Amino acid sequence: MKKIVFIGSIANSLEWYDFALYAHLASILGEKFFPQFDENASLLATLAVFGAGFIMRPFGAGLFGVIGDRYGRKTSLSLAILCMSIPTAMVGILPSYETIGIAAPIILCLLRLTQGLSLGGALIGSVSYIVEHAPKNKRGVAGSATMFSLCFGFMLGSFVAWLFTGLMGEENFRSYGWRFPFFLSLAAMFISYYLRKHADETPEFTEAKEQGKLTKKPIATLFKAYKHNFISSILINALGSVGFYVLAVYIGIYLENARGLSISDASIMESFVMMVVMISVVIGGTCSDKIGRKKWFTLTSILTAILIYPIIYFITSGNYYEIFTAQFIFAFLVGSWIGPEPSLQMALYPTNVRNTGVSLSYNIGCTLFGGLTPALCQYLYDKTDNINFIAIYIIIIALISLGAVRLAKRIA
Repeated sequence: MKKIVFIGSIANSLEWYDFALYAHLASILGEKFFPQFDENASLLATLAVFGAGFIMRPFGAGLFGVIGDRYGRKTSLSLAILCMSIPTAMVGILPSYETIGIAAPIILCLLRLTQGLSLGGALIGSVSYIVEHAPKNKRGVAGSATMFSLCFGFMLGSFVAWLFTGLMGEENFRSYGWRFPFFLSLAAMFISYYLRKHADETPEFTEAKEQGKLTKKPIATLFKAYKHNFISSILINALGSVGFYVLAVYIGIYLENARGLSISDASIMESFVMMVVMISVVIGGTCSDKIGRKKWFTLTSILTAILIYPIIYFITSGNYYEIFTAQFIFAFLVGSWIGPEPSLQMALYPTNVRNTGVSLSYNIGCTLFGGLTPALCQYLYDKTDNINFIAIYIIIIALISLGAVRLAKRIA
């Protein structure tokens, strides 16, 4: 089991390292690919392209979800990893706007769309691969390994940006050094190869295949028999998506541009935040195994609704240490929610439609509630010069997700 968790987690970490680099280097990418705009408009354009990647996630979920339900979890995951690593490396060699003009942002957007297609299948492929190998009474903590590795991938992207900045100096890094972290994504190709050649298929998929319980039309079966849980799954994902992308993407950008933190200081703080999330996802997964998924999700969503306004207040108005403390609390809440979410989402569907059901619902939720959040936050901040509206938005989302958890079927 440890080997399975390790393989699935490494695959997921590299996938999210690739995807997160764009967010960590958003201000630089704005300069290189959207220089004709003013600083705020350039950043907004860059974040809009970041959000565009999420538009493809439901399509990737459908594609890789069906592959996973018909041909196996490891096949789906290995193909999705390849679909991420190659376009990410291509960002590193893409000429800037200054060199090839309008073609540069167009190609960047296309590469981002391909990344989104990949991520639509890779995360849930990793979740299915790990959780279906785990004993039923350990699935909360086993599933939290995927969220742990997701956060590690984000943190790795932040650490690599900080490392190259320190080694090269901020001026050289902004000039050309930003390209090097993208080339590291090619390491994921080795994981893809290992999965295809040496990893075992999950016992539940193997059993369903041997018993002839697989379906040739998982999408049709899903919408015919599990519509209620599909909608619940989308809304359950809302709080985790909004909270995570506000925490992991927008707040770092806000602190750099509105509060004047350097890239180095912001990267250190983002790394710390991801470490807190990584610890809390394991705590959340373990607690959900002990007291039940519904009880744990109810508790964490209520705490989020109560605490988010003072958290945002100190991030916008506090000194460095108050910002640090507020981010610590926010990170703990986000991790406590998303840690046990994989096992909860997996419980909503039977084996023959599980990969498709979780992939589609999770990624539609991420697209609606997560991917566009940083651009929405930046747009509203440009218009109002105030980010307190984020607290109100998160409170509403927390109540929606709480209702979805309470009404969902098949969850213990």
